[in-house]
Amino acid sequence: MDLLEVKDLRVSFSDPRDPGARAPIVKDVSFRIAPGEVFGLVGESGSGKSVTALAAMGLLDPRTAEVSGSVRLQGEELLHGHGDDLRRVRGDRMSMVFQEPMTALDPVFTIGSQLTETLRAHRRVSAQEARRRAVEMLDAVGIVDPERRFGAYPHELSGGMRQRVVIALALICGPELLIADEPTTAVDATVQLQLLRLVRSACTAAGTAVLFITHDLGVVSRLCDRMATMYAGEIVETGPVDQVLNAPGHPYTASLLGALPRPDRRGHRLMSIPGRVPVPGTEPPGCWFADRCAFAVAACADAHPPLAPAGGELHSRCLRTGELGDALRTLAHGRLDESESTAPDVERAPAAHAHTIGTHADGEERP
Repeated sequence: MDLLEVKDLRVSFSDPRDPGARAPIVKDVSFRIAPGEVFGLVGESGSGKSVTALAAMGLLDPRTAEVSGSVRLQGEELLHGHGDDLRRVRGDRMSMVFQEPMTALDPVFTIGSQLTETLRAHRRVSAQEARRRAVEMLDAVGIVDPERRFGAYPHELSGGMRQRVVIALALICGPELLIADEPTTAVDATVQLQLLRLVRSACTAAGTAVLFITHDLGVVSRLCDRMATMYAGEIVETGPVDQVLNAPGHPYTASLLGALPRPDRRGHRLMSIPGRVPVPGTEPPGCWFADRCAFAVAACADAHPPLAPAGGELHSRCLRTGELGDALRTLAHGRLDESESTAPDVERAPAAHAHTIGTHADGEERP
């Protein structure tokens, strides 16, 4: 049995310009995650990745969001559960690491109190035992001097350390599923490497499955087993990471790969994807990517393509997948050699590698 099964998930939000109207943000999204698997959800900002995760966690406000479809954790339906049922699952059987740790941690409580509160909400343990396990978890995620940091407040820690605390908070109850929403975006490349290795090793040891949300294909190539590409609120391609990144079946995935910076093209202008994502509710009747696609033909504007088999385990939402193989590989710049990759190595051997650029330094982390 799959650990997580998302089927025909749809999310619409109230339109502030017209209170009676709903703007569809996530449209009929379906995917499965096996126990212990790392599944990557990729796409530009605004593609619906985070909304998909929030809907799966039951964190969307029902006053503004209308959610339909099915989200099952080991066969148990979560989407239409009551508040008490969801609170029992969240933080225990499934948990989430958010992108910005300062908004995920309460600034008026110490790190230790937030960890112990989460543990005692789901486990019958004494305050002394909760403290011991919280300190052990801080040590496990690489926090230097965990006994002292236990009593620290979030603002007293660096960004990388705060993100480690958020990971500890998500893992302290040993969840079956971890949802990580771009957890390494705000840290530099060195800390990113440490955090990715931490997530991979911790989840492998516990058998925890991961839904990893990112726009960084370098991270996906190193961390994930399977992936799905989202565009305008729907999945346009899905399959094993090696197959998708080496031989993409959809022009959007190939375009994302082609837009990555490469060492052998220093001094060259980066490729960009022309146009923009359609405004929710204004999607054309045909392929939603057609007006940005270099391979679009007249038939692409006639009917919306289904997500169909495209060879091997690959599925693509493109009418021309079968005839565009070589052209899509060329657009994606083909295979990158191991020597060219600057993406973090997280103990998997992918066939394609992308590149990650650090933003700022964080000198307080354990090497």
